[in-house]
Amino acid sequence: MKTRLSGRLSPGAKKRLLAAAPGDVVRCLLSVAPAADVEALRRALAEHGATVQSWLEETRLLSADVPAERLAEVADLPGVVYVEAATGYSR
Repeated sequence: MKTRLSGRLSPGAKKRLLAAAPGDVVRCLLSVAPAADVEALRRALAEHGATVQSWLEETRLLSADVPAERLAEVADLPGVVYVEAATGYSR
C-alpha cells in the first residue's frame, strides 16, 4: 500500500511518516494561514488524534503531537500552510 505524502510536509516530516512504527507520535510545528480559524483547526487536529501543545498568535505557529500515520492528513487540513517535524539534537 502506498503512503500519500502531502506537499505541505517538510522533508523531515515526510521521512518521519515513512519510517514510523505503529503508534509513533511526532512533535510538529505547524505554520497556520493568516485567515485560518485557529479554534476550528484545534478541533480538527483533535479529531485526527493530535494534541496541541502551544499556539503563538504573533508568529501563527502551533506546536502539536501528531500520530505519525496521520501527518499527511493533518498537513492537508484547512488553514495549515506547512508542517515541520521536530528533530532531536545531540551535543
